[in-house]
Amino acid sequence: MISLLMAMKFVKIKIFLKTNQVDDFELGIKFLDDLGSFLLEVKDKDVKHAVAGLLVEILLPVAAQIKREANIPALITFVSKLYGPTNELASKKQHKLAAYPLLTCLLCVSQRQFFLSNWVPFLNNALANLKNRDSRISRVALESLYRLLWVYMIRNNCDGNSATRTRLESICGSLFPKGNRGIVPRDAPLNIFVKIIHFIAQQKLDFAFKEVIFDLLACNRSQRSLYPERMNIGIRALMVIADGLQQKDEPPAMPKSMGK
Repeated sequence: MISLLMAMKFVKIKIFLKTNQVDDFELGIKFLDDLGSFLLEVKDKDVKHAVAGLLVEILLPVAAQIKREANIPALITFVSKLYGPTNELASKKQHKLAAYPLLTCLLCVSQRQFFLSNWVPFLNNALANLKNRDSRISRVALESLYRLLWVYMIRNNCDGNSATRTRLESICGSLFPKGNRGIVPRDAPLNIFVKIIHFIAQQKLDFAFKEVIFDLLACNRSQRSLYPERMNIGIRALMVIADGLQQKDEPPAMPKSMGK
């Protein structure tokens, strides 16, 4: 059963560019909905995790491209159907590693208002798990944060100024704790932190420099203790952002995997 499910991960959902392609998209969502029903019904833990992983494999390319398709009723129904049960699974230790990526994907393909209404509790949970002693959980929490922040900053253009600042302060305070020379999680690729700052700069350039990069470079401290790992991230983020502004680049694409 699990081998059969894994063989289905190459299924692609066609993103429509023209009105006459809506039917193809809805057909793909019908397939996802059937998988979702199976996920909710199956009792075997390994099979449940395999179905969740298959849904993630299929949804990630959709999440990277989706725009107006998020308003298609079939997709709205699919997200609403799975979000609550998947959120419940994510709260259970034995299902967390499988449920976290799926919950992230469901948020990433949801309508803007659904995303803004539901992402904060999951964000707070992910931030709390960045320090989890199980490196697998801290890594999947960071990967969820990585993708959700892209959707929040780039696709959905944040929300209100004060709310956005609160979210960003919470995120950056968790990744780069004050009075700490390291980063959280400690074993994560440095490039992912560079990308996160880059995402923030797309909408909040002033915040990215004054509150994040300058702090990483110890520009805001009276006692200038230099922390190489943090400075590495700060310098690289500064260079990526400056180059993007100079070249007038398009916003960065949604990350496909950790550090990419």
